[in-house]
Amino acid sequence: MNVIDANVALVEFLHFVSTQKTHLNNWQFFHISIEDPEKKLNIDEVEQFLYFHIDNDDAWLLKIYDTQELLLFTNKNDSLALSKFEKAANENFEGNVLRMQFRGFDGDGLEKFSSIIAQLISVDDIITQVAFKRMRRLGNSILVLDDDPIIIKQMEKIVSGYGHIVTLQEVDNFFESYREYAPDILFLDIHLKSAKGNELLKELKTNIDPYAYVVMISSDTQKEMIMDIKSGGANGFVVKPLSREKLFQQIIKAPTITKKI
Repeated sequence: MNVIDANVALVEFLHFVSTQKTHLNNWQFFHISIEDPEKKLNIDEVEQFLYFHIDNDDAWLLKIYDTQELLLFTNKNDSLALSKFEKAANENFEGNVLRMQFRGFDGDGLEKFSSIIAQLISVDDIITQVAFKRMRRLGNSILVLDDDPIIIKQMEKIVSGYGHIVTLQEVDNFFESYREYAPDILFLDIHLKSAKGNELLKELKTNIDPYAYVVMISSDTQKEMIMDIKSGGANGFVVKPLSREKLFQQIIKAPTITKKI
């Protein structure tokens, strides 16, 4: 079980959930609230008790110390083990000290899950806000920044079938647009007239979205240039002229893209 402190690595937890959206119906969450006015029960005690009952390396447990809550994200194969945990916990921790709830992700499950997470995110925490937007969105979002109108038209025609596409030809509103749409994948021109694509990439990864999946596009295939964008955090590279096959290969690699199954 992967244990995450909400005060330390919430964005890591949100990113993982985002990577599972293709198969979200195979997952469930288990919400545990400690309601102990006398504060005799410690959240770490409940974690250890839960860890004993859930033998699953793929499960993720979010510990929320401020509100004394635990949020377990696990697959549906753990339903029986969770039922046994619930019974044992009520006996061990004397009844009403714990409030527990199972939820699947069908119906409004993702929205209920998101409502718990939303309370943990500061208005000033840009990185976590972006990760949260991406997690709670069901459809795919693709952002393109290129100042060549011909490339923009090509991208709109080719890529639109894979999700909601937003295209930009100006750098001015790029970071604001990225924060607004929290895309699953960004196609970024290396040689923009008003900015260097690799510098935008580095700022994006540092200050807005360390989990950004960025594919650089250019007609320049010099080895030094490719090495530079890779060291800056690019996840892929597409050479102009563009083709549907090249773009699809990059889109399908993006970890938070919801695949059609």
